[in-house]
Amino acid sequence: MTKLYGGGYYIIYKPTYFDKKGQGIEMKAKSKFLSAFIAASMVFAAVPFTAYGASKAASVDGQEYDTLQAAINAADGKTVVLETDVKESVTIPEGSTITLDLQDNTLTNKSGSHTVTNKGNLTITGSGTIDNVSHGKGALVNNGTVTMKSGTLTRSKEAGSSATNNGGNSWYVVDNNGDSAVFNMEGGKIYGTSRYSSLIRNLGAQFNMIGGDLESGFIVLKNDDNGKIKMTGGTATTTASGGSAIQNWGKLEMTGGTLKAADGAAALYALSWNKKYAQPEAIIGGDAVLNGNVKVQMDRNYIGEEDIPSTKVTFNGGTVTGDIEVMDNGDVAINDGVFKGKITKTAEAESAVISGGTFSVAPDASLIDESKAAAGYTKAGEDAVFFVGTSDEINEKLSGAADGDRIDVISGKVDLKIAEGVVVSNDGGEVTVNGEKVEKGDTLETPHVHNAVKFEAKDATDTEDGNIEYWYCAGCDKYFSDAALTKVISKEDTVIAAGKTSDEDKKDPVNDDPKNEESKNETNTPKLGDEANIFLYVLLLASAGALGGTVAYKRKVSK
Repeated sequence: MTKLYGGGYYIIYKPTYFDKKGQGIEMKAKSKFLSAFIAASMVFAAVPFTAYGASKAASVDGQEYDTLQAAINAADGKTVVLETDVKESVTIPEGSTITLDLQDNTLTNKSGSHTVTNKGNLTITGSGTIDNVSHGKGALVNNGTVTMKSGTLTRSKEAGSSATNNGGNSWYVVDNNGDSAVFNMEGGKIYGTSRYSSLIRNLGAQFNMIGGDLESGFIVLKNDDNGKIKMTGGTATTTASGGSAIQNWGKLEMTGGTLKAADGAAALYALSWNKKYAQPEAIIGGDAVLNGNVKVQMDRNYIGEEDIPSTKVTFNGGTVTGDIEVMDNGDVAINDGVFKGKITKTAEAESAVISGGTFSVAPDASLIDESKAAAGYTKAGEDAVFFVGTSDEINEKLSGAADGDRIDVISGKVDLKIAEGVVVSNDGGEVTVNGEKVEKGDTLETPHVHNAVKFEAKDATDTEDGNIEYWYCAGCDKYFSDAALTKVISKEDTVIAAGKTSDEDKKDPVNDDPKNEESKNETNTPKLGDEANIFLYVLLLASAGALGGTVAYKRKVSK
């Protein structure tokens, strides 16, 4: 009988017969039929033993272990493979480094315990699941370093139904806890259904969101006191109206990834409550996307107490699709980004200042930095968009305004150079349009401003046309013969026909016409003509003289 890999046994059966002395002698198969029968018998003999052989919990480099903990204890620097579904609670010891490959199996906790407690360096791979089914316990408690590349963490028996009802079975799926705790979320999914407990608590620890998905019906990622979150990718989604994708009591830096909040929930809920902890602060920028509202305030349970730190949120970029509410003790600075909802500030807020950005709703003029300018731009046929920034930034953003567009200056100094047909109103700034001042409360429509291009003169050849020196304005489709753009000509006037010189083409159309030569030389003096005409004239004079002498002679004789 020989042991099988993975458990069980098989029998090697060698047919024998017994001699008279009772000694077994190996029998040689002498026919194909006998050989086939023997082979089939061997396979049949193996089946029952392997089918019911005991499965091992895990393996390390092919070596099998009855429990996952035994494999972990033997696997420092190696990969532990979960070979089957296992019900066990395990701990990765301090100083130990392992990779846990879940394959497609499920690890479920021993009743009343956390499923995995990490004090060392743990990497999670595979498509399987780490689950916890006990009240007050998590799928993963981390006091060391965890890198999650794939797989799923959850609490499949979660019963929390509201903020006041835990249902007798509720807790965090992940508790990242302590100054030395680091959780690197690179892939996979952490999922929960609780309406009572946060999905992840990050208490005094570092949580790096690089990829993967977080989803919960309540608070997805609670950045608790002195916690730090750096988010560059991935998605965190809250699916209920009372939840938040990130609830921040610590330090949050978000330059990428997406926060999603359904049914008016908060993509970001920033809070403060006690000065003994580091001042809460969230800095949003880069390609970060917040699909939902942003709420900034102190914990209202502590209103009236002294020395509660302000709750700071700074936007240096990113996109916010919902409203931003700055309330009790809130301190918000908007330096850049895209904002599609309303921005409001209550009287109890510490500060809310807008210094830059692009807005779908006109920002309140009282919130705009006095050193900046703000203007709305409505492109013909589209919704208005509003800009806040330096005068140069606003001028640049509005320089493309075209005929039929509208500009409404909200505040600040604006000096616009724009095309004709743009309506500009001054609602509260210092406005100049194409050199013309627009007083507060006034509106004007810009006249056309030529933007002409000069074309140098080009001589014609015998076969190709040339052109005179001229200027052309595409905005009004007009041609000019002078740099001052005061003498309008036609396009045909710019052409020098092939075979002509530029001087010939420049002749006065009236005074240089050969047909008008006689009209130019007409006087009251009779024309003398050429030499032939002079001879005829002399002959006529001589003839006239002879005729006069003959008449005189006749008169004399007759006397």
